[in-house]
Amino acid sequence: MKIEKSRARKARYIPVVIILGIFVALTAALLGQTGWIASFSSRPDTAILDQKVFQEKKKAEVPVPPEGETLECLYLWDSSDEDSSLLCRQMSQILKDMGVRYAAVDIGREEVPPCSRFEKVVLGFSNYEKNRNGVADVMEWTAQGGGLLIAAVPEVDTTFRWVSQQVGIVGLGNTRYKTPERRFSAGREPEGL
Repeated sequence: MKIEKSRARKARYIPVVIILGIFVALTAALLGQTGWIASFSSRPDTAILDQKVFQEKKKAEVPVPPEGETLECLYLWDSSDEDSSLLCRQMSQILKDMGVRYAAVDIGREEVPPCSRFEKVVLGFSNYEKNRNGVADVMEWTAQGGGLLIAAVPEVDTTFRWVSQQVGIVGLGNTRYKTPERRFSAGREPEGL
């Protein structure tokens, strides 16, 4: 009987010993693999990641270029408009991610620089009536062949109607919905451009 109890005790520990053995084998395999990889990565000719991944991108926003020089994009926004300020932060990140060098001008505080210094202009505000002088300059430049992107849903007013005729906007889905916490609108794109 004592022999049977002794065998039963030993049999009870066999699964634990097997699991422990498997764990020790896996640990040895992982340590061996880590050492093997380290021996390759210490060589200068073995690159795990391309160094270009870690290079910092150039700053996308730059000052307005001096006369005679051109820049890819001019972004116009209005700091007195909360929606325009929000869109400015978003567009700045988008333009940076796209690698577009641009100058951002707060049309509520600064004069619009000559559009001839830029390849494209992005309008990031909706109140054209308030900013009619800057809008008029941009539209004259656009009518002469300049590139224009209207990023914010414009308010339909007298200035916008004039702009529509200048650049050929046929219609605009401009239903705007405002809630205290969220901003969204239906029909954001002007038609007929």
